[in-house]
Amino acid sequence: MTVKPNCRLACGWLRFRLALTFFTRLPAGSPADGTEEDFGRSFVYLPLVGLVVGSLLALIAGGLACFFPPVVLAPLVLALAVYLTGGIHFDGFMDTFDGIFSGRNPERMLEIMRDSRVGAHAVTAVIILVLVKTGAVYALAGPPSPGLPGVGEWDLWSGFFGHHLPPLYITLVLTPVAGRWAIMLAAGWFPYARAAGMASVFHRYLEPRVLWRGSLITGAIFAVLAGTGGLVVLGATAGLVYRWGTYLCGRLGGLTGDTYGATCELVEVFCLLVAVAFFG
Repeated sequence: MTVKPNCRLACGWLRFRLALTFFTRLPAGSPADGTEEDFGRSFVYLPLVGLVVGSLLALIAGGLACFFPPVVLAPLVLALAVYLTGGIHFDGFMDTFDGIFSGRNPERMLEIMRDSRVGAHAVTAVIILVLVKTGAVYALAGPPSPGLPGVGEWDLWSGFFGHHLPPLYITLVLTPVAGRWAIMLAAGWFPYARAAGMASVFHRYLEPRVLWRGSLITGAIFAVLAGTGGLVVLGATAGLVYRWGTYLCGRLGGLTGDTYGATCELVEVFCLLVAVAFFG
């Protein structure tokens, strides 16, 4: 039976709202009529969720920069990012490092990661994460420039980077996109470590075509905003996800929802550091 185009559009809109509801605090209504399959296949919209989060961060950061110096702007931007996402990826990052640094067997590591209590390894890891992210945002911030970059300011290698706006704003848009694309890669490339769990639904329905669609969306966003250099960064990001996922599989026997969050945070740090290295 052929699905009508308007049915596909409605299904896509539903799944996008499901992804937005699960991964952010943004008001997306209450898509209660979604099925488990809709929830699982909503993964394809993760890069677009990242684009929404990143665009909001860039817009609000641009407004805040008119009133606050970079040293104050940086922690405010990071706090806003945590608020918009509900800290879901920070939580996974902390749980992951609590588990893999515990020195226990894989079963015990998974138990530690599920424990709601926070250990010393989690605290140490998240402090370093916050410091690096805050320092990177500070390094990329600059005095606000009036207006927006024009089409004529785009170039093949760096896109809109280095033209008119401080590099912070385009970086803020792209970084959440890359982080959520990394979650897609991790879920698609590596086995799931638990017998059941919330993230197992995503893993179950993440078919190769879904992964390719999400990758095409991510590549298009990076190509438009960051040119071919952005695509090179995406290639390096894929290599980082593969290496990180291989390491986690060796320690845990697979990946979990917590490790997906940790993957997102590590890739965001990687992208921030690349931007600082070339444009900071």
